[in-house]
Amino acid sequence: MAPQRSYQDLDDDDDANPPRNSPGPNRQDYGAQQMAAMSAHMTKFNQFGLLCSIFLLACAYTLCNILASVYEPTATASFQNHSFFVTISTIHAAVSLGAMTTVGRLTDLVGRPAIVVASLALMPLGLVIQATANNVIPFAVGVALYQLGLTCIILAIYIIIADITSLRSRVFCYYIPALPALINTWTAGNISSVVLKNTTWRWGIGMWALIYPVAAMPFLCCLWAGLRRVRRASAAPSPPKPRTSEPRGGSWPFLVSLFWQLDTVGNLLLIAALNLILLPLCSARRASWNSPGIIAPLVFGVLTLLVWVRWEMRCKQPLVPFKLLKDRAIWPAFLMALLFDTSHALQGSFLYTHLVVALGESVMSATRITALYKFVIALMGSLIGLAAYFKLRRLKLLIIVGNVLFTVGFGVLAYVRGSVSLSSHINIIVSQVFLGIGGSMFVYPIQVNVQAACRRENVAAVMSLFFCCNCMGIALGNAIAGTIWNQLLPGLLNDALGNSGEAQSAFADPFTFAKSHPLGTSERDAVAMSYAQVQRVICLVGVGTAALQVVFALIIRGPKLGEWRDASGVRTD
Repeated sequence: MAPQRSYQDLDDDDDANPPRNSPGPNRQDYGAQQMAAMSAHMTKFNQFGLLCSIFLLACAYTLCNILASVYEPTATASFQNHSFFVTISTIHAAVSLGAMTTVGRLTDLVGRPAIVVASLALMPLGLVIQATANNVIPFAVGVALYQLGLTCIILAIYIIIADITSLRSRVFCYYIPALPALINTWTAGNISSVVLKNTTWRWGIGMWALIYPVAAMPFLCCLWAGLRRVRRASAAPSPPKPRTSEPRGGSWPFLVSLFWQLDTVGNLLLIAALNLILLPLCSARRASWNSPGIIAPLVFGVLTLLVWVRWEMRCKQPLVPFKLLKDRAIWPAFLMALLFDTSHALQGSFLYTHLVVALGESVMSATRITALYKFVIALMGSLIGLAAYFKLRRLKLLIIVGNVLFTVGFGVLAYVRGSVSLSSHINIIVSQVFLGIGGSMFVYPIQVNVQAACRRENVAAVMSLFFCCNCMGIALGNAIAGTIWNQLLPGLLNDALGNSGEAQSAFADPFTFAKSHPLGTSERDAVAMSYAQVQRVICLVGVGTAALQVVFALIIRGPKLGEWRDASGVRTD
């Protein structure tokens, strides 16, 4: 019996991509060819089952992420080093940045399912290390391992969705991993409140080491069943072996080949440069800016970054495919991804702390407000995805309007974060809704816009670079927020409280300070006003980065969805 046609065959203007931007020969690597064969033998029921399993898996890791935004500040505060959590965020964002390109290439070299299995090992290991840590150092190591596993599963999911869907349906399907926010936004507050009331943050983090592997089983089973159908189909040839899996002369040539294909040197240089530049910014106080411990890493970081640029220009298999970056549909999108996550990290870094300490929100309420942005993105994004499938043929106008709304929302946020009045509660919620509506109109559409400008076999590489820009933005945003927080807040607290002991307590462990100083006391009000002043400065920086996004949204080229059928360049219109 002939294999069933996939959604890609059912759409009139199929996924496909102009050949002019490919940096290499027209061929697919093992992972891309493996998924192409699986997609060709998938029925509608098979695709529906795979997408449902993705939804279930996303429910687990998105809920874990939301709760982590509560547990991480609580954990670092218990170590008497509350502000260190932005340093931790910078570390795992920088590690994720280097991991993105490696994971993106490995999805082609060893296949998508192998990357999913890797995440099942890394995420639980990282969670266990976090739950058993006694100080910030092992906790940071656990966060890095957890983030590495999360990077594997997120990148694998979005690449697999791209493998089995057409460009038009992909805008909607990309919102499937975001849909759990419709549920998790409201349940996360209850869960975090119950956990912190009855146990500790250690149990809250550690239990996900068991929950996540169980939630991933249906997804793995669907992938296994799909590959099994390919092997059983006598009419379909088996996917070729990875070209690195048959070394000549033993394992050493294989390892050498893999070393160069993954651009290990470039990855290490980039990770080192970002950590050397960003970590001193997070940890520096006003009194230590002139110390060698701050200046030396910054100097070496800049020099390492210059070495990385030189390496990438001369490397045979660079992290950055410079030929692809010449396309105006791609390079503005990468810069928008960088700026968007910088803006988002700026406003989200200390949002939970501000809500609990300055505004007196409960743990449940603060958790829900911090997750509201993702709820709005999931709700509005699914509607936008349906509109893109049935009506839209180009995404540029959608991207421009979304960026404008996002910038407006940030302007409102900068105004209300500088206040501790009752109305600021409502205004923060309104600004989060604006940010969510704006973000829903370009966060995922811009990814599809990028994919419309490249060949199918380049999707994994391009998307890994896109997510690299996301990680770089997160690292940069957290570093900027941490720098402003560490530079301004201690002095403001000293001026407001007039007691160095009280000021140090409010800075190192604000949650314990808030419990011992109820709302309405002079000390709590002084801390709240100090927080508000720092938050306004942080958000004003975010307004500037958000405004730059609008500029690049106007520059970006908007290819027509379905303008090309495949890598051979056959038009569909």
